Amino acid sequence: MSRRILAVNWAKVDVAQQRRFVELFTEILTNTYWSQIKNYHNEEVIYFTSSIE
Repeated sequence: MSRRILAVNWAKVDVAQQRRFVELFTEILTNTYWSQIKNYHNEEVIYFTSSIE
């Protein structure tokens, strides 16, 4: 996901910078979405369409 976000810029930074970006991006996603996900309890999930390939 990090590579896709940075696109061509991913190759322009060194490995240490890539790792740091992944670390920070993970932190952002966790802080943003975990606060929402943790509020769900015993929710029902309904799949309207699905297929097996």
